Amino acid sequence: MLKFHENKNVVVAELSDENFIISEPQDIVDLIGDCFSNNCNRIIINEQNLHSDFFRL
Repeated sequence: MLKFHENKNVVVAELSDENFIISEPQDIVDLIGDCFSNNCNRIIINEQNLHSDFFRL
């Protein structure tokens, strides 16, 4: 689900599963936990991975 990339000692996680939709708060908490456990503090999330309700402000 997450791909990790390293550049100049910076680790970035990329949510690469196009079918994974972040729709619940626990979904993002789990992603953040995965990042921290891999010494990563940046996440790339594509718009298609966010539930449409995310954009209803």
